[in-house]
Amino acid sequence: MSARTVSADRPFTGARMLAWMVGFFAVIFAANAVLIYYALTSFPGLEVASSYKAGQQYAAEVDAARAQTARHWSVDVKALAADGGAAVTATFLGADGRPERGLTVTAEMQHPTASNHDRQIALAEVAGGSYAATVPEVGSGRWLLVLEASRDGERLFRSRNPVFLAP
Repeated sequence: MSARTVSADRPFTGARMLAWMVGFFAVIFAANAVLIYYALTSFPGLEVASSYKAGQQYAAEVDAARAQTARHWSVDVKALAADGGAAVTATFLGADGRPERGLTVTAEMQHPTASNHDRQIALAEVAGGSYAATVPEVGSGRWLLVLEASRDGERLFRSRNPVFLAP
């Protein structure tokens, strides 16, 4: 076996230790700077524009949810990848099983991390109680589909559905 020897040509001095320490912390600071940049530019961090106003509207939202539940509607919602977007269909049936006609239905595809990718569109009635539209420029992956139906300016239905659009 051969013994390992320390080179006498380059002794470990205080200047070398300082260089190693400065280099180490420079790498840490550079990595933190990159991570902070991407964190600040990729996620706005806002769920609502004003939490104070959202808090004031909470009671109205609870009342609307109770009224929606009392209607006993049956709603079938589907979202499938289609032509670079998402084909959204919704069928509304009343408590008696009859189609709900004459609704104003909107769908919003919300990206989970980047609100600049969100897309909203109005669904058109294609048959009795069935509404459909294609939301353009929606990529594959996880999305949140927010569906709202109203009649005469009164919101009658709202749902938030997680969907996965296959590539």
